[in-house]
Amino acid sequence: MGRRGVGVLLVVGLTTPAMGGCGLLDGVPPCFSQTQPSLPTPQTVRDHLDHAAAGQQVYDAVVDGDEERVAELVRGDEQLLGTRVVLPDGVRPGDGNDGDLLTFAVAGCDGEMVATLLDLGADPDGEAPGLALTYALLADDLDLAEQLLGAGADPDAHGPDTAPPMQEVLLFERPASVGLLLDHSADPDRAEPVSGATPLGSALTFGDLESAGLLLEAGANPWQVGVQGTLPAWQLTQELEDDGADQTRRELLAEARDPDLPWPPPGPPETTARFLSGEWPTPRMEAAGFVASEGALRSMRRSAGE
Repeated sequence: MGRRGVGVLLVVGLTTPAMGGCGLLDGVPPCFSQTQPSLPTPQTVRDHLDHAAAGQQVYDAVVDGDEERVAELVRGDEQLLGTRVVLPDGVRPGDGNDGDLLTFAVAGCDGEMVATLLDLGADPDGEAPGLALTYALLADDLDLAEQLLGAGADPDAHGPDTAPPMQEVLLFERPASVGLLLDHSADPDRAEPVSGATPLGSALTFGDLESAGLLLEAGANPWQVGVQGTLPAWQLTQELEDDGADQTRRELLAEARDPDLPWPPPGPPETTARFLSGEWPTPRMEAAGFVASEGALRSMRRSAGE
C-alpha cells in the first residue's frame, strides 16, 4: 500500500532533491538530508504571501537570514510578524505550498532566525498551526523542534484543517520525533480529522514497531478504530514483512488483549459492518476503549459505499 493510501493528510509531502547546491533556493537544505520533505521555496510561496510587498520583504529577509532586517521591518509594522501564505480558493495545503515566517526559518535550518522571530513575539505554533513544528521534527537533528516545543508550541497543533504533527512524522518513520512529541504530552490517540487514522495504526501500517511501542507505552489505545475500520489490535495479528519483528509484535499484542473485547480482534470488514449497523460498540466495549472517531466513521461509510 502506498503511503497516501492510509488516508493521512500529507501536508509536508515528499520530494526528490534538486541537483546543485544545498541551500533553500537550490534544493534540500543540509539539515533535511535524511527525510527530504517538500519545503517551501520562493517559487511556491513568495507570490502568495499576505501584506503585499511588505510581506515579500520580510520573507526575503527571513530566507536571507538577515535578523537585523527582520527586526527592523517587524518593529516598523508588527502585523508583518504574522506574514503567511494565503492559498488561492480551492487549493489545499501540501507539497511545500504553505507556510509562515517560522516555517520559512525552519525550512532554512536557521535556528538563530527562529529565535529572533520568537523574541519578536511570534506565536510558537505559527500562523499555519503546527507546520513549522512538523518540518522541525523532520530535520536530521531535533534542535529546531526542541526550540519550538520549549517556547510553548502545541505538540498536537490543534487548528482548522491541521494535520497532527504526529501523523506527519510517522509517514517518515521517525521514532525519535515520536518520542519527543510524547515527552511534550502529545496525545497518543489523536486521530487525523479527515480519515480517522490513529498514530498507532499508522505506525503499524508502516511496520514501525519502535514508534508503535513508544505510543503504547504512552497509553495509545489499540482498540481505537482507524481508517476503513482497521483496528491496531487486528494489525498486530497480521504478518509483517520483517520476520525478525515477530517477538516484538507478540509483546505488543499481549498488551492489547482485553477480556471485555472480542478476540481475536475483528478485521476491517466485520468492524465496519457492526459499527455502521449500530451493533458495536456495546456500552461494555466502549468503556473498554473500543471506539471510533468521527473521521473513522466517515471513512467506514465511504468504504461501505454509503
